[in-house]
Amino acid sequence: MNRSLVPLIISFAVIILLTFIVIYSKPGTGAQIEEENKGREAMTLNPFPVRHFSNEKKVLKQENSYAPNTESTIEKARLFLADGKEVEAEDLLRTLLIFEPENNSALSLLGGILYYSKKYGEAELVFRKQIGLAPEKGSYYNQLGSVMARQNKMEEAIKMSSKAVDLDPESADAQINLAGMYSTLSEREKANAHLLKAYQLIGYRILPFSLDSSFDNIRNTPEFQEITQKARQDWNTQILDKEKYKKEIPGKQQNGAKENRTGKDNPQPEPRQEKK
Repeated sequence: MNRSLVPLIISFAVIILLTFIVIYSKPGTGAQIEEENKGREAMTLNPFPVRHFSNEKKVLKQENSYAPNTESTIEKARLFLADGKEVEAEDLLRTLLIFEPENNSALSLLGGILYYSKKYGEAELVFRKQIGLAPEKGSYYNQLGSVMARQNKMEEAIKMSSKAVDLDPESADAQINLAGMYSTLSEREKANAHLLKAYQLIGYRILPFSLDSSFDNIRNTPEFQEITQKARQDWNTQILDKEKYKKEIPGKQQNGAKENRTGKDNPQPEPRQEKK
C-alpha cells in the first residue's frame, strides 16, 4: 500500500467512529423519550404526597385527644379557687392555654390568680394579651390599670383606667380605681370626684372599697366623709326595708293559707246575699 494513502485512511476511520458515537449519544425521541420520562417520574419525590393526608389527619386527631376539655377544666379551676387552691387552678389554666391560647375565660381567671398572688408582671402580660384580642372591652383596660398601679406605674395605670371609662362610662370599678389612684398621688379633688361617680353608679356598695388603704390620703376630707355617710344611710335604709319585708311576708303567707282552705280556685270569699 502506498504510504501516501495511510493518513487519508486513518482520517476516514476516525470520522466514521465519531459519527457512530454522536448518533448513539443523542436522546431518543417519541416513544423512547416517553418511556424514559415515565421512569423518571416514578423516581421523583413529591413533597406533599396526597396519599399521606388521611394519615396526617389521624395523627392530628390523636394529638388533639390529649387536649383538656375546655368547660370541665375551667369549672375545675373555679372549684379549686373556691377551695383556696390557687396553685392547682393556675396549673389547670396554663395547661388549657397551651391548646387554646386565646380562651378568654381561662385568661381572665389566670390573670386574676396572678394578680392576687402578687405576680404582677405575669398578670400584666395576660391583661395585655386580652386587650390585644378584644381592644373594645373596657374591663381589660381597667384590669391592666390595677396591675400597673400595683407596680407603682401610676401614670400608665391612670391612662388605662381612664380608657376603661371612655369605653364603658357605667364602669363603677374603673371609677373606684381612678379614685384610689388619684388619692395615692394626693390629688384629692380628682379622687373624690371619681369616688362620687362610683357612688352614683352603685350606691352603698362602695363602702367595702372605701376601706382600702389607697383612700387614706382623702379619708379625712369633707367630700369623702359626705359620700361615705350617704352610702351608710343607704345601707341602713336597705336593711330596714328588708326587715320590714320579712315581717310582712309571714302574715301574707298565713292569710293565703287560710283563704286556700276553701279548696276553690278563687281564694277571695264570695259576697254575702242579703236576706229579704
